[in-house]
Amino acid sequence: MDFSKPEIFNLLGIIMEIEGNDVQARKYYRAASASYFEKNNLEYFSYILYYFLSVPGGG
Repeated sequence: MDFSKPEIFNLLGIIMEIEGNDVQARKYYRAASASYFEKNNLEYFSYILYYFLSVPGGG
């Protein structure tokens, strides 16, 4: 399993919820959403850096 993918944590959250372990399910759901937003923030930040470094005068 590739634990760098949010889908894995989401699936583990579903399994924990089915088993009745709501606390652990929420932890996995949080980990899934955190890794998703972290990736999107990194892509957005990279885009901003590229834009400001490639445009004369910084924008």
